[in-house]
Amino acid sequence: MAQIVRGEYDRSKRLEVLTEADQERRNAIEATQSAIANQTEIADNRRDFLTIVVSFFGGLLTLATLYPVVRFILPPPKQKKEESSLVVGKTSDVPPNSGKIVVFNGQKLLVTNVGGEYKAISAVCTHLQCIVQWKKDEQLVWCACHNAKYSTDGEKISGPQPSGLGKFNIKVQDDNLVISKA
Repeated sequence: MAQIVRGEYDRSKRLEVLTEADQERRNAIEATQSAIANQTEIADNRRDFLTIVVSFFGGLLTLATLYPVVRFILPPPKQKKEESSLVVGKTSDVPPNSGKIVVFNGQKLLVTNVGGEYKAISAVCTHLQCIVQWKKDEQLVWCACHNAKYSTDGEKISGPQPSGLGKFNIKVQDDNLVISKA
């Protein structure tokens, strides 16, 4: 036999000593270990596949849950159709010495009839964006929020508002009130 030096041995000599039965056992052990490794790979592949499938369906469930919530929170985009002029009512809707709130291009306007003369001004106070109203007894436009007063032309009379109300053109055509941008 060969001499062993520092933990080394002559492998070729050892392999010669193995009997045929030992070799068969060794081959069986290697085959078993190889089969176990293959089964582990298959199990890992199955596990990876199932992880992907479950993650996919979990993502779909999350999206199906979040979509309605996001749609509820975010306002829908507004489709504004700007009109250059619009019929807002009949002359009989605004009797003499009165006013009426109408909507033109999404804005609230106050239409007044003082002595047969129709005027249209913005109905939103320039102070805190309150809606103004016609005050019949004083023949002026009044904002109830802070007692702001405007003339029938929308000019500032008194109150905390920084400026007058916006003006719009109004005309009567065939007993209809037609408002257009000033």
